[in-house]
Amino acid sequence: MQQRGFNCPYQLGNCKDNPSVAQEMEINIEKDDILIVETDGMLDNVNESEIEEIVRRGMDEKLKAEELASQIGNIALYNSFDRFADTP
Repeated sequence: MQQRGFNCPYQLGNCKDNPSVAQEMEINIEKDDILIVETDGMLDNVNESEIEEIVRRGMDEKLKAEELASQIGNIALYNSFDRFADTP
């Protein structure tokens, strides 16, 4: 994760941060690999173990990537409003 310091990620395009500060990377992937690109909002509201569980269930149920993304996003949204949620 690219950030200035703890819990202070770059805000690309929304303030002083320019997209030119974004890190570019090249990743080798193979057939059937799963790549999850996350925002700080998701990382703040969903534990990695929850994401892994959703992906494993989704693979068992043969869900499409869009369906998995929707499920993960919905949990992040729900947790963001839940004052008692155990989040990262």
